[in-house]
Amino acid sequence: NTLYFSKSGKIHADNTDGYGFIQSIIDEIPDFDFYDKTALIYGAGGSSRAIASALISSGIKEVGITNRTRSKAQIISENLGAKVSVVDWRKAPETLGGVDIIINATSMGMVGQQEFSQPISRAKKTALVVDIVYNPLLTDLLKEAKKLNLKTVGGIGMLINQAVPGFEHWFQKTPVIDDDIRKVLVE
Repeated sequence: NTLYFSKSGKIHADNTDGYGFIQSIIDEIPDFDFYDKTALIYGAGGSSRAIASALISSGIKEVGITNRTRSKAQIISENLGAKVSVVDWRKAPETLGGVDIIINATSMGMVGQQEFSQPISRAKKTALVVDIVYNPLLTDLLKEAKKLNLKTVGGIGMLINQAVPGFEHWFQKTPVIDDDIRKVLVE
């Protein structure tokens, strides 16, 4: 999602979704430890792949990917290796009792799209629910997770944080995202 030129003029491509995802969790839950945890990602697009890769780099034990089109999840699993497995879309809710992080990386729940249709009532009580959708800021999935007293992280933090490395590439300067800037961006 980021193209930039090196000093020699060579064009480079980068995906900053993974960085933005991890940093959004750290911003919201500073003491969150990814080590030895499990995750289930709903969706198998570019963001899902970047998130799975970033989770593995952050010490996660296992990532399951579920998608309505199983073959798309299978490609990510094959590309990222043994820590990534495919979970059948219809059976995904049954696996939530053993998952530490539940992630919606689909367009479900976004304004103008269908709602997130997978039940999360079987989630373990300590699970973190992350929805990368940022319009609306508080999705129905996050509302349901809050009703279940689960920790939540919304998508706006990922959107804001993924811009940081892009800005660095383009302007050779690291922007500081403080509460004032975050407030302006959200409004």
